[in-house]
Amino acid sequence: MVIQGLGLQQTQTPYYLKGDLTIANY
Repeated sequence: MVIQGLGLQQTQTPYYLKGDLTIANY
């Protein structure tokens, strides 16, 4: 799972809550 967003600090946290909708690579 490649994550390229602002909330890279914790990959376990829902990125849709952190505002990384554009990096939805799952």
